[in-house]
Amino acid sequence: RIWIPEPAEREKELTATIEGIPLLAHLDGFTRKGLLIDEYKTGKVKWTQQRADLSDQITTYSLIAWHKFKKDPTGRLFWIPTKEVEGEIRLTGELPKVFLTYRKIVDYAKMTARLKRAWVGINKMYKEI
Repeated sequence: RIWIPEPAEREKELTATIEGIPLLAHLDGFTRKGLLIDEYKTGKVKWTQQRADLSDQITTYSLIAWHKFKKDPTGRLFWIPTKEVEGEIRLTGELPKVFLTYRKIVDYAKMTARLKRAWVGINKMYKEI
């Protein structure tokens, strides 16, 4: 834990309505100064810079923060390596790895289009029930 910086706020909720779609994000960590979004991951599957850069979760969180604060956030993904031992997931003892990740306007546009398609589909299914 001493290797992971403490955010100003843990379990921060951010909300925004983007093109009529209400969105809610539960950030693992958030620091308004510098606009930092923290995400903590464990798991046996290794996180890489490319995987962090392609994370839809961080893209969605960044989109909401960008919309709310009118500033590009920095995503910080902290990967805490784990392994399975006798059916239980345990820390490996390796130091956490941090991946800084940024999004561009094109990323926000693509995610907004995906969210709109999902929103339309959800509403269509709801009306059919």
